[in-house]
Amino acid sequence: MANVAEDLQKLYDEIGRLKPTEGEMKLLPDLERLLEVSASARDCKSTPTASTTSKRCLILAFLVACSAVLAYCLTAFFPHFTVASIHALGYGEPENPNSPCFLRGPAKMTEIFRSPVDCSVCRNVTRVDISRDMSVEQFTKNYAYTSRPLVVRGALRDWTASKVFSFDFLRHLYLDEFPGSLDVVAEHCQFFKYKTEFANLRDVLTMSKERFNQTWYVGWSNCDVSVATVLRDHYTPPTFLPAGSASSRLDWIFMGRSGNGANIHIDNVGKPSWQAQIKGTKVWTLEPPRECHFECASMEVTVYPNDIIVLDTDTWYHGTTILGDEISITIGSEYD
Repeated sequence: MANVAEDLQKLYDEIGRLKPTEGEMKLLPDLERLLEVSASARDCKSTPTASTTSKRCLILAFLVACSAVLAYCLTAFFPHFTVASIHALGYGEPENPNSPCFLRGPAKMTEIFRSPVDCSVCRNVTRVDISRDMSVEQFTKNYAYTSRPLVVRGALRDWTASKVFSFDFLRHLYLDEFPGSLDVVAEHCQFFKYKTEFANLRDVLTMSKERFNQTWYVGWSNCDVSVATVLRDHYTPPTFLPAGSASSRLDWIFMGRSGNGANIHIDNVGKPSWQAQIKGTKVWTLEPPRECHFECASMEVTVYPNDIIVLDTDTWYHGTTILGDEISITIGSEYD
């Protein structure tokens, strides 16, 4: 076990000398954790306990170290590899989604070991369907739970959000009208800074005019009740959602300027979602699940003001790019 720890330390030191990028650095904490596991294993071995317990401890630490190093190497050199890919080739069985996990790993490891997707959900999908008049019946039958992406043009005609929502409106809402809301968001909500230097929503809303006119893109979930009440005075859930379904109580807001957006990624929210383009224009890039890489097509679709995109973000890898000079503001939620 000592040799494993030494090898891991050498690997970690060598990676440091290679000066990896910020994206590659996100994987390094896993290696740090492996060193801790190896150290714990050595401590376990030296503890005067029953020999059987010591052996089990060593075996567990060794297996964790080997599997994590293997996963690190596979994802580093084979970007399209996932455990779901192995299932797709006929080896092993998918994990029972109702069974609890013994260990909860970081997001990268969660993506690697996610359950495989049935490629039939994307095999015959070559473009994002576009509709201008979507009924509840049509949506429920063809899109609601099929993972087939859809854009509904002009779906916000009855919303006042298109006229009201702006950077200044959101800044006034959070900073002036409900100043305590920023503390609620910081403590209980999620904030995505993407490629910016902003640490939280307060940094975004208090940026200088010069910084505002540069490229930036952020997202956050609003879990402040007072703010949510005002936001929902200006929008309602899409009218085509299935009868009896309910949207999440969380509002997801994404905002930014031209030339930026979210990198290609996949979510783990457990439900399909919709996102309304309040202002600006955004291009969505969709890629199939990695295990369906050779069976399904990648796609792009442009979403304009007053459009709604419906997407199963747990199935489709997705990224966005903002076009034009107008700031992009979107709001969305999951539905059951």
